[in-house]
Amino acid sequence: MIQWTTVEDARNGSGLRLVLARGSYGGFSESAKNIMHVKKIPYAAVPQTPFGENLDLVAWTGVRNNPVAVYNDEPPRNSWLDILNLAERLAPEPRLLPADSAERALVVGLSNEIMGEAGLVWSKRISTVARAGPSPGLRGEIMRREYRADGADANREVQRQADIIAGFGARLLAQKRAGSRYLVGDALSAVDIYWATFSNLYGPLAGCPIPEPVRSAYAQQLPEVAAVFDPILFEHRDHIYATYLPPMDFG
Repeated sequence: MIQWTTVEDARNGSGLRLVLARGSYGGFSESAKNIMHVKKIPYAAVPQTPFGENLDLVAWTGVRNNPVAVYNDEPPRNSWLDILNLAERLAPEPRLLPADSAERALVVGLSNEIMGEAGLVWSKRISTVARAGPSPGLRGEIMRREYRADGADANREVQRQADIIAGFGARLLAQKRAGSRYLVGDALSAVDIYWATFSNLYGPLAGCPIPEPVRSAYAQQLPEVAAVFDPILFEHRDHIYATYLPPMDFG
């Protein structure tokens, strides 16, 4: 189980403090936790309420969302790439960004296809809201504001997901033919962790604590996505979790 600290104690503390979603699945939080787990970087876990105002966190970090990494008196970091670069600095081994410049650029680019603006997660959230209509209250307001879901073309966003997923499947098949189980090169990199984590949006890992009906919703792939979703994508996910990552725990 995660040992949580308070925002006040974290704010007055030192070392690495990591603001994480508490009580529900949050792919960005899980990704940050998984990076720190692989690198064996200790941190104090600070709870964030998904889709909450989190005024105490905003007062400290300037950010409502998760994850946020605060190291000593350095400025808060809330982008996936900034958090990854911090982890690489705090624990250079094992490397999750390759030493080779071309492979490093490939890892960053592929990771951005998953987690960046207009990437896989972004498009999935927009298409879900555009097809179902935004939730009322603060959750709906956040989705409309942060993902600009109002007036979105759901079909275009679904096709964007299908294109990204098809590309990742093709890459894993090519890597398998070359004798590698990883998305880039011959060793684990950050993009393996990111794909393994966010693949749960398309079919949760067996045994993970995502509750119903969220689990069922994630497992129901749209036809456009299902048509290009090669089994190797989940094979890769299962291998990465079994070999490198801890069980999911939302506290």
